[in-house]
Amino acid sequence: MAPGISLVSASHVPLTAPSLQQQMAESIYEIHFLDAADEFLLREKAEALLASPSIVCERSRPKGNKTQSIDLRPLILGITLRESNDAPAVLVLHLVHTANLTGKPDDVLAAMGFDPLDCRVHRLGLRFAGSDAPSA
Repeated sequence: MAPGISLVSASHVPLTAPSLQQQMAESIYEIHFLDAADEFLLREKAEALLASPSIVCERSRPKGNKTQSIDLRPLILGITLRESNDAPAVLVLHLVHTANLTGKPDDVLAAMGFDPLDCRVHRLGLRFAGSDAPSA
């Protein structure tokens, strides 16, 4: 295993089972801002985004120069703010991650008015359909 990666558990998967990509449901990310972000502003922007019925954004397509308009709002399952006395606030994103639809942290940050390049994005885990806990 690569340094920093450890095996937590393993289980038998039947060859006839759906692929892992087809079973994925959610990705959980934590966002660390390179410059300390105002906690009140973060909370305000997160609440405004979650209250929006629709958030249209443009994504570039992998092939060609075309863009695609998508509604980001259904891809956001939750946004929370993790506060700490000894560290700046950390934004935690719960985004849809399926074989056909994927919420991207960069799109959420841009919709909140933040430059994704001013942040460090760390995926904490994946949650699979039928699972209550994320897989780290």
